[in-house]
Amino acid sequence: MTPDELQEVDVYQWGDCAVDFVGADLLTGNGFSLRLSPNFSYKSLFTEFLKQCNSTESSQFQAFDTTNFEEIQYKLLSTKNVNSIYDIECPQIPPAVSKLRDGLIATIQANHPSASETNDSAITALSQSLDTFSNIYTLNYDLYMYRILELRYSKLQRVGEKAKEKANHSI
Repeated sequence: MTPDELQEVDVYQWGDCAVDFVGADLLTGNGFSLRLSPNFSYKSLFTEFLKQCNSTESSQFQAFDTTNFEEIQYKLLSTKNVNSIYDIECPQIPPAVSKLRDGLIATIQANHPSASETNDSAITALSQSLDTFSNIYTLNYDLYMYRILELRYSKLQRVGEKAKEKANHSI
């Protein structure tokens, strides 16, 4: 889509509307982490997860025709609930839910970059880009946001210490 077409559906370039969001709250999702590492795309995580599965499990999870872990979990749990209503036994569902949950956790742990592999300048730049927001919430699985918030907190501490020193010197 062209910029004009995007504006027709109220989609704007961030630089054109950023000033309208100063002091706003921010909720980040998976796209935020993808700016730092492609390892956190659903496709990448799901591909790695399937390597932990046996062939039967792998084909069952692939049959959902999505790489979205939450969507698969939702479908499994919905099926379990419907089966319960109709008194249908399906002992395969709870282990599948556990395998999915535990597999996602193991996959994230295995694919999360270590501190030494993290691009500090990118983290710092992202931290600075969040300075205008008030409260920041994340739905991400990774630890990038925590690192960014740690940098922001350190910065706020330094600013507070400098203000305190300045106040003490002016007395």
